[in-house]
Amino acid sequence: AERAGERALGVIRGVGLGNDGRAGGFLSPAEAGQARALRAAFACAGDLRPEDVGYVECHATGTAAGDRVE
Repeated sequence: AERAGERALGVIRGVGLGNDGRAGGFLSPAEAGQARALRAAFACAGDLRPEDVGYVECHATGTAAGDRVE
């Protein structure tokens, strides 16, 4: 964006992934797995703290059980 003379509107500093299929089915995530994914994202981001975050992008499973956990 900066090379093209555009303004950067956001920066991805960390990514955390979770797949808790063994916990209750492929599309039924576990709360503990979601928490692990968040901790992994913050570890990847370095010195970033939760209070520094202004936006979080998530992908839900599209199921009643999955959406409730996520």
